[in-house]
Amino acid sequence: PPEAGAAAAATALSPEELAFRVEEGRWILLRTAAFDPLREGPPAFARGESASRAGTKYALVQFTGDLSEKDWKDMERQGAKVLTYIPSHAYIVRLEGDGALAALVNHPLYRWHGPYAGGYKVSPLLSAPGWKMGVFVDTRLFPGENPILVRDRFLDIAPDVAVAAIQGTMETGAMIRLFVPAGLLH
Repeated sequence: PPEAGAAAAATALSPEELAFRVEEGRWILLRTAAFDPLREGPPAFARGESASRAGTKYALVQFTGDLSEKDWKDMERQGAKVLTYIPSHAYIVRLEGDGALAALVNHPLYRWHGPYAGGYKVSPLLSAPGWKMGVFVDTRLFPGENPILVRDRFLDIAPDVAVAAIQGTMETGAMIRLFVPAGLLH
């Protein structure tokens, strides 16, 4: 709806502010938030949230500079698997095993880490006002996550939500398309 687009645009960084934060290199820049984790901490929606799921943890980790391919291969051998890059010098990482977090924290370029919170994934458009009708929502899963188990969790939380489709594979990260009826989005 137009109201949602206008509300989301009003909270977006200006091109000049975005360029400044990229140049400065200490800001983590997500669609849902731009923050310096050492100066102000993560956004309120991410504080205190656990990233544990069935023995696997997902973390958002930031370094003071770019890491080499060799650095990541060394960390991967210790259980820290990079899933994607997030500006600036941050990564979403799957932590498997006891040494995974230590591999990240002990790196000389390490700056900060925290759980990869669910709120980081939600488009600002969906949290904006103005939704009066039902909406289809696509949810991309991490590689290795079982889409059937995630579907079951969605239905436990919100039985009125309909699963419209599951596409892709567990290996590459499936996508679940949900239909959220009017009134359930907020």
